[in-house]
Amino acid sequence: MQGFVCPPGSSKPNAPANACPPGTLSNRTDLTDRSQCQQCPARYACLRGTGGIQRPPLLCFAGHYCPPGTMFPTQYKCPVGTWSGQSGLETERECKPCPQGWYCLAGSGSPSGRCSSGHFCLEGTAYGTQFPCPVGTYSIQIGNRRSEDCLICPEGSFCHQGTSKPSPCPPSTYRNLKGGQRLEDCIACPAGYFCPHSATVNPKVCGAGSFSDEGSLECSPCLKGHFCSNETTSEEAMLSVMVCPPGFLCSQGLARDPQRSATLCPRGFYCPGGGIVRR
Repeated sequence: MQGFVCPPGSSKPNAPANACPPGTLSNRTDLTDRSQCQQCPARYACLRGTGGIQRPPLLCFAGHYCPPGTMFPTQYKCPVGTWSGQSGLETERECKPCPQGWYCLAGSGSPSGRCSSGHFCLEGTAYGTQFPCPVGTYSIQIGNRRSEDCLICPEGSFCHQGTSKPSPCPPSTYRNLKGGQRLEDCIACPAGYFCPHSATVNPKVCGAGSFSDEGSLECSPCLKGHFCSNETTSEEAMLSVMVCPPGFLCSQGLARDPQRSATLCPRGFYCPGGGIVRR
């Protein structure tokens, strides 16, 4: 029987032990030893017992290639980063490089998937996260074809390598430049300003009558015995320079220089300075 051999003493034509081995075939019916089976031709695979019109060789599957002697149609996969939608390949060289914007797993009969967000896929990419967007850039879309498709990280944020979403600078910090790469690129809110929200681009001015130290979420009313006449009064300036002078009264939240306003020490008291009032 075709696909089988009949050694002397055979009782039936298709005994499993007498089948032509995988990777071989026979279209003849007069063979007596399995060594007489022919090698499977290129571009085809030959399962055990291949031969004749009832059990012909199988055309190599798409995404694979079949050199002479192939045993099954998925034995040799097109390598990662390549694909083939065509059946009946003979060599690995016939597999095509994966197109830009896609990735191709081993044995792909078509590109396996679009490039992951936060990444880009050059020709021949093996998996969706092989090439991350560089630090300081990001991408929310899939299917990027090159690194230039990644977008520069916006102000108020920083972008780690391979990110699809910028990370906002936390409250009490800000960033007014693009391209931040890490948390340390966020700058502490300067004294005299406040940064109450995440992703701050421009710190907010405290305003006269208030002060703040570096890295503040909010401003505080000017302390009693001091004045905060600047729009951006720092804590250090208030405590060391903007001290209420003798003969004047400085209540909490004073927004003007006491010497230029009606904040004289009240009648019947004396004010030695720094907000102290005595009889």
